[in-house]
Amino acid sequence: SETLLLWGRRDTETPLESGQKIHRLIPAAEMIVLDNHGHEPFQGVGAHLLTYYSAPFLQRGKQAIEAMRGQRCLVP
Repeated sequence: SETLLLWGRRDTETPLESGQKIHRLIPAAEMIVLDNHGHEPFQGVGAHLLTYYSAPFLQRGKQAIEAMRGQRCLVP
C-alpha cells in the first residue's frame, strides 16, 4: 500500500536517520523532509503543512481506487 512519511529534519526524538531507514523498508513509500521542523511539525504555525502535503497524496490514492472500480480482482 502507498505510504507517506512526513519527517522533521530537526527531530531529536526520532531522528531523520530513523525515518530514512523506515523509508527504505517500505516499498514505494514517499518521504518528505520538513527542513525547519522537529518532532511535531504540525503544531502551531506548521498546521497548514499537514494539508499541504497529505491532500495531494490522498487525492492520488482516491484516483487510483476510482480507476480500479469496475475491474475484477483475481486472487491466485
